[in-house]
Amino acid sequence: MIDITEYLDDKIKALAQHRSQVGRYYLSETYTRWRAAGEGWKTFPIYAAAGRTFEALTPSLMLLQHP
Repeated sequence: MIDITEYLDDKIKALAQHRSQVGRYYLSETYTRWRAAGEGWKTFPIYAAAGRTFEALTPSLMLLQHP
């Protein structure tokens, strides 16, 4: 879990630049703010109550094959 409070507005602006994705609820400002706050309430309720927002990062595994 990463605290993105100071970057949330920039994230919303970046998502708005994806013009071909207009109308997708999961890229809206409302949903992005709700999701960022919700992640905090699940894991760090004390910080969420103070207005902090979080991004839940899911690690991925990339396997490279050598030639």
